[in-house]
Amino acid sequence: MSHSHTKKVVLIALLIAIEILLTRIAVIQIPPGAAVIRISFGFVCIAIIAMLYGPVFGGIAAVVADIVGITLFPTGGAFFPGFTISALVIGVVYGLFLHNKPPVPFWKICAAAGIVTVGINFAIDTLWIAIIPHWGYIVSGEANIDGELFGRIGASYVALIPIRIVRTAIMLPLQIVALRFVTSERFSKIFNRD
Repeated sequence: MSHSHTKKVVLIALLIAIEILLTRIAVIQIPPGAAVIRISFGFVCIAIIAMLYGPVFGGIAAVVADIVGITLFPTGGAFFPGFTISALVIGVVYGLFLHNKPPVPFWKICAAAGIVTVGINFAIDTLWIAIIPHWGYIVSGEANIDGELFGRIGASYVALIPIRIVRTAIMLPLQIVALRFVTSERFSKIFNRD
């Protein structure tokens, strides 16, 4: 293995470890002590990996971080594959929009943050949260996939929307500012990025 490959593997592993800590431990909870709204800066690590190495490495790193994170720190319950799918898509989105020589155009930063916070975290992750209480019945075959089950999931989804809107309103500007910082020429010099 060459020096550059070793450096890449070590940097990705280090950023995954930091992402796990930021996402699972160093979390801001509103209200404190409750998991109603969770604010985390773990996305920055996945964005850096995707910015440096592209969408494939960004997606793989996000999946590894999700699986290792839920294994080591099972906050909020057991493993749910929907969030791993979301993590993969987030890593790919960051790679598609941020993998560029600095400075990354501001519209790409806004597009990446918007797709992640509104499209994935708000729309899709809210669906996953609504499905989780019914997941055991779905995979065990005890529940028929019928209108009643979809009605319950839909009602849960609608009930979650106000809280998820607040979280999205907080995270969208935070992501834009953080992504603007990590995609700047000054920051990218830390990684000897040409």
